[in-house]
Amino acid sequence: MVSERVSGAVSIAEIDAAGAAVTAKAWCSAGRRPEGGALRVLTFVNTRYARGVSSRDTTPDAMAVQTAVYRRMTSDQRTRLAARMSVMTRAIAMENIQLRHPEYGVHQVRMALYRLLLGDELFRRAWPNEPLLAP
Repeated sequence: MVSERVSGAVSIAEIDAAGAAVTAKAWCSAGRRPEGGALRVLTFVNTRYARGVSSRDTTPDAMAVQTAVYRRMTSDQRTRLAARMSVMTRAIAMENIQLRHPEYGVHQVRMALYRLLLGDELFRRAWPNEPLLAP
């Protein structure tokens, strides 16, 4: 993955790695591995296409072209695109947290993002000793 700088402090690769760590910690009950030491990650896939959902800033013609492009993509290409979009979304969220809270360091920005993504209860279970920072 290309390492782009976000707010001069955090790279996209670091955000991606941190996101994977959040998922692992969230599913493993406060960071503990299940018995046997194997880390299990649960994945839920919705295979139905959500018809009628469209962006408010996209014309119907543009949406039709975009949908046609997505349909021509392989599942691997769609998965890679979704992963890149997820990383970009996290980067934008982290940048906005940093802009709202310039006093936060990199670790604090990440913890604020994780709290935003997981909610207070799951965040507390994963990081019981971390403060609940405002995102």
